[in-house]
Amino acid sequence: MYKNVGEEQSKQHHRNKGTSLKNMTKAQKQAWEFLSGSETFDCYNDSNPKYKKHVVIRMEIAGKGFTEKSAKWFQKEYFQCGFKIIKLKKSYQNITNQVRGFNILKEWILDNEKPIDVVKLTIQENEGVQKSLAESFLSDFGSFSDMMAIGYIVDLEEDIIRMEWNKSVGKKDEYDDYDGKVKEYVEYRKKAKEKYKDKFEELVMNSKKTHNECARSNLDNSNGKMFCFVLPLFKDDGTHEQLGKKDMPWS
Repeated sequence: MYKNVGEEQSKQHHRNKGTSLKNMTKAQKQAWEFLSGSETFDCYNDSNPKYKKHVVIRMEIAGKGFTEKSAKWFQKEYFQCGFKIIKLKKSYQNITNQVRGFNILKEWILDNEKPIDVVKLTIQENEGVQKSLAESFLSDFGSFSDMMAIGYIVDLEEDIIRMEWNKSVGKKDEYDDYDGKVKEYVEYRKKAKEKYKDKFEELVMNSKKTHNECARSNLDNSNGKMFCFVLPLFKDDGTHEQLGKKDMPWS
C-alpha cells in the first residue's frame, strides 16, 4: 500500500518497439499518415493579456504534422488568441525542442532562443489561482468560506515545513521559494487574524487537527515512508515550534 508508486511505474513499459518509416508496409504508412497518435505541446502567449500566458494542449498527429481537425482547432482556439507553440522548453533540468521532427506552420511557432521554464510557469499559475481563491474566501462570510480561508493557512504551513525538510535532508528543489512562501504566510495570516479576531486560533487548530490526525496515521502505518508532516504551532512571523522526530518521514 505504501510502495513508491513513481519508482514502480518507472520499471514498467507497455509500448512495443516502433517500426521505422523506411520499414513500414504500404498499409502501415497509410495508417501512419492518417493518424499516428497524439502529442502534448506547451504553448505561450506573450501578446494577449486577456488570456493566461501558458497552456498545455494535446494535438492529434498525422505523419509528421497535425491532423486537419487538430490544426483547425489550434488555429481558432489558441493561435488566434495569441498562443504559439514553444520551440525550446525547460522542465527541471531537461531542455526539449518541441517542434523538431514535426511539420508545423512557421507562424505557429514561438522561435525562442532561451528555453522557457514551463514548470515555473505552471507553479506560478497554480499558486496564483490558489491565492486568489483564498483571498476571495477571506472576504466572504459563511462556514464554507471560513473553512477554505483557514485551510489555506494550513496549506502554507505545510509548504514551509516541506521546504525546511527538503533542505535538512539535502534535497534541492530549484522551484522552492522559501522566503517568498514565508512572506506570503505572514501577510495572509495577518489578514485572517484581522477578520476572525478571537476566533482565529480556534479555527486554525480545528483545521490542523484533521490534517495532523491523517498525517500521524499515515506516518505510523507506513513506518515513516509516507511523505507528510504533523504540523507544529506556528507564530505570526512564520517561525514555528520544533517538529518531533516522527512528525516527518523517517525512513
